[in-house]
Amino acid sequence: MNLDLINRNALVCGASKGIGRSIAIELAKMGANVTVASRNEQKLKELVAELPNNHQQHQFLVIDTSDSSPLKSIIEKLVVPSQKQSQMLSSKHIPTTLLPVISLLVG
Repeated sequence: MNLDLINRNALVCGASKGIGRSIAIELAKMGANVTVASRNEQKLKELVAELPNNHQQHQFLVIDTSDSSPLKSIIEKLVVPSQKQSQMLSSKHIPTTLLPVISLLVG
């Protein structure tokens, strides 16, 4: 897949290993600013250090995505209202309470 994601923001939950980790790496290769989230701080730090970086801003969030209450406010802070070029991908189940937020991010 050849997508240009330069100047776009991506939040990948469950990113410390497996599919989430692979998605984060591919998004960074495509030019996205990637925020990775999971419960494992050490693995997230290692991942951010390994992400391809061509003037991108990558960061991590230590969070348990099974509790959606703090996740909604974190997502809202990550997305600048005037910046409509954001994407959200998750390798975990997305709580139904977040569907309106996700629609705003990708719509």
